[in-house]
Amino acid sequence: MDYELRLKTGELFTLIGSNIDANALTDTLNNHQILFVNFGGIVLQKHVVDGLIPLISEEQTEDVKEEQLEQTQA
Repeated sequence: MDYELRLKTGELFTLIGSNIDANALTDTLNNHQILFVNFGGIVLQKHVVDGLIPLISEEQTEDVKEEQLEQTQA
């Protein structure tokens, strides 16, 4: 899956084809002994990370819209 990594400095990084385990990332960010995090080859201080947002392609968006439409019609 592709992600957009946002930093508190306003910088944006696109992580293409990254396999990020949300539970492991949460544990890492909440661990006070860990100061740096590796995001697909980008090593950052965890305190500069503002957000990690999954990017959804237009095709995936259309699939989600179709599923939602089917659910509302059922």
